[in-house]
Amino acid sequence: MENEYIPELEEMREQLGLLKEKLSKEEIVNERLLRETIRNKADYINRQIWITVIAATATVLCVFVALRPMNFSMAFCLGTTALMAACVIYTWRMHRNVTPSTMNKDLLTVAKIMRKLKQDYQEWLKFGIPAALLWFTWFSYEIYRTSQDIKMALPMIIGGLIGGAVGGFVGNRQNKKVMRICDEIVKSIEGE
Repeated sequence: MENEYIPELEEMREQLGLLKEKLSKEEIVNERLLRETIRNKADYINRQIWITVIAATATVLCVFVALRPMNFSMAFCLGTTALMAACVIYTWRMHRNVTPSTMNKDLLTVAKIMRKLKQDYQEWLKFGIPAALLWFTWFSYEIYRTSQDIKMALPMIIGGLIGGAVGGFVGNRQNKKVMRICDEIVKSIEGE
C-alpha cells in the first residue's frame, strides 16, 4: 500500500516543481512587459521637453520677426524670451529624472519619480497660468501702444485671445495627459 502512494507523491512533486518554474518564468515575462510599458510611457513624457523647446523657439522667433518690426518694445521681446527660457528650463528640470536608466531602477524608485513628476506638473500651473495672464496683459498693452487706436488694436487683441485660448487648451490637455500617464505608471507598479 505504501508503494502505491510513493509514485503518485513523486509525480505530484514533479508537477509542483514544473508549476513553480512556469510561475517564475511568467513573473519574469510580466516584469519585462511592465518595464517595457513604463519605458514607452516615459518616452512619451520626455517628448514633452521637445514640444516645449519647439514651441518656445517658435514664440521667440515670432516675437522678433513679427512683433519687433511692428514697434513692440525690446523689453517685451526680451521679457518674452526670458519667459520662454524659464519654461524650457523648468520643463527640463521636471523631466530630468525620467531617463531610460532611471526607468530601469527598482519599481518603487520609478513610482516615486512619477509621483514627483505629477506633483511638479500640478505646481507648474501655479506659475504658468499667472505668468501667461501677465504676459498677455503686456502683449495687449504693446498692441495698444503701437497702434494708438483701440479700433485697430482690438482685432489683434481678440486674435491674441483666440490664440491664447487654443494654446491654453492644447497645453492643458498635454499637462493632464502627462499627469494621467504618471498615474497609470504608478498604478501598474502598485498592482505588481
